[in-house]
Amino acid sequence: MSNAKTLEDAVAEVAARAAQVKALEDQIAAENRAIMIAKQEIAQHTFAAQMLADARAIDIIEKARVQQSGAEAHLADIFNRRWPAAQAELAATEKAAANAKRALAKPHVDSLKREQVADDALIDKALAEVATICERRRQRALELHSHDTGDSGMVNRFKDAMGFQRIADAMPECLRTLPPAAARHVVPLAQSDGQYLGLPPEQPGEKSKAA
Repeated sequence: MSNAKTLEDAVAEVAARAAQVKALEDQIAAENRAIMIAKQEIAQHTFAAQMLADARAIDIIEKARVQQSGAEAHLADIFNRRWPAAQAELAATEKAAANAKRALAKPHVDSLKREQVADDALIDKALAEVATICERRRQRALELHSHDTGDSGMVNRFKDAMGFQRIADAMPECLRTLPPAAARHVVPLAQSDGQYLGLPPEQPGEKSKAA
């Protein structure tokens, strides 16, 4: 059976179980109304039955008490047996539907995860290149700073010579909002994202195939 058919059947089962719960809710409301009406009948005719010994009032009260007792028994059966069972069945079918939905979406989700890690690998490559360039630039800045005589147009301050603020100002918006690094060493983004997304470790040869 296909995942789509499984999900369709699961959704239909959820609807059926939800309809059962709704029917029980309607029955609970009906039984509560019956109890309320019975109590009103009893209260309305108690004086005539007790003080005047009115036969009609006595008969109405007796019938109302029977109706009240029956409605209370029905409510007890619903709350003690039928309601918990219906709720459990509904919860089970909802869980099955959620599982079926996840199973149907899994191929697409797995594809998105692989695409995400592929982009991560590109970011790792770009960052490694940037790190190399930054180190080359740092060495050149140090050399330039060593030749600064005060009339070269550069401000004779180390930070200005290194250009830290200028580098920061050149950062794209997506990098300006990043939090400070938490790891003590560089962790490749493809590795950490792969672990977060639950992808299996890359097998030998896969990287060359992807390239």
